[in-house]
Amino acid sequence: MLVVFNETLERDILSDTSGHVKKILVVLVHNQRPESNKINENQVEKDAKSLYEAGDKRWATDESKFIQILCNRRLNIRLFLLFYYFLFH
Repeated sequence: MLVVFNETLERDILSDTSGHVKKILVVLVHNQRPESNKINENQVEKDAKSLYEAGDKRWATDESKFIQILCNRRLNIRLFLLFYYFLFH
């Protein structure tokens, strides 16, 4: 965890932000993204289905699912995920 001036970055985020921005920044600070750029197609397909079910298939969007998946995947995986997501439309 990054410590600046005896305060953690996460503590600053929690006290200075709110709503979805707060959730996104906290997830990004914890950096749960895998080290590898290898794409697991089964996981990408599962993520795309989860996003579809959390978004278009619901009355209200489940933003937490979008934040969880999109903030915890590497860029190349997110691009591949978008391709799969649009296949469901």
